[in-house]
Amino acid sequence: TRDGFTIWSQTYDGTTSDWMQIESQIAGSIAQALARKISPKDAPAVHDPEAHALYLEARYLWNQRNFPAELKSVDLLQQAIARDPNYALAWAALADALIAIGDVEEVDPAGYLPRARDAALKALQLDPSLAEPHAALGMVACHYDYDWPTAEREYKKAFELNPSYGSAHQYYALGLMAHGRFAEANTQLDIARRLDPLALIVDVDLALLHKFQRDFDGVIAVSKSILQRDPNYHLGYSMLTTGYYCERRWNDWRAADAKHPQGEFLRAMANGHPDEIERAFGKLMDEAKAGARRPYDVGHYAMMKGDRSTALEWLEKSYQHHDYWMLFINVDPEYDAIRSDPRFQAIVHRLGVG
Repeated sequence: TRDGFTIWSQTYDGTTSDWMQIESQIAGSIAQALARKISPKDAPAVHDPEAHALYLEARYLWNQRNFPAELKSVDLLQQAIARDPNYALAWAALADALIAIGDVEEVDPAGYLPRARDAALKALQLDPSLAEPHAALGMVACHYDYDWPTAEREYKKAFELNPSYGSAHQYYALGLMAHGRFAEANTQLDIARRLDPLALIVDVDLALLHKFQRDFDGVIAVSKSILQRDPNYHLGYSMLTTGYYCERRWNDWRAADAKHPQGEFLRAMANGHPDEIERAFGKLMDEAKAGARRPYDVGHYAMMKGDRSTALEWLEKSYQHHDYWMLFINVDPEYDAIRSDPRFQAIVHRLGVG
């Protein structure tokens, strides 16, 4: 701490295969120590210190941005709410965790985003002064409803209530990117980075912004910076390989893939073997038809291999699926080849990002 007093220290033994369990144990121990040491004037309106410890551990895991950690975060927040049903911040955090899963994991967004909306509304019912639920409602409106006016209104309400809530600036930046308002998005990400310099997800979004600006060297540079700080951060590898793919740097792509595998289809594209590409794509389409993969994956990968008709068919399915990544199709350079197609423009118009 600032006064030099040690709140928590402990030693853990294990192997690399135990990392998820050990990470959760460490997070829980730190959260409990902080919950015991936090002063009454700094503590949130919560009657149960154990509920607060569960909340802190859940927030830590949510920040890891991987599916197992996100699922564990939801479980811990539900435990916190069971202990203290009036804990507004836990309800708001539950909304964030459900959105993280519904946005990017291989699930049906309909099973998560509406629940996130309900959790955020419950948080506001309990404490109308919180910024966090408004930011979460902004994400649901933007990412699931494709309702930008409502989303922007919610983000600005979050800023009004707490201009220092970094995540709200990050979320707002994503919506601005989707609408091609790149300078404003960069400003919001800059604010988010200053407010929370340890949040790697903000830099992931900065790399995404560089992609939409056609600055692929910038994508690579930011991704390398992320991986310098956390060599195991999977989204850092996702963006690094995206940058290499856009620049057709296949040897570099394969080297990154060897460290953190990017999937069978992308590997086939990097290797440039047509039979391998078609086999991997057929497997992907079968999985999507069975509900095990998002329709967007099929549309995106069809576009990557030059199958415009299939891409448009599955982008339409993705729109019906309320897929988060659909937000960005009008600024993503990977769709430049079909941008003028009337079917593509019709989807863009319905998304409200034209």
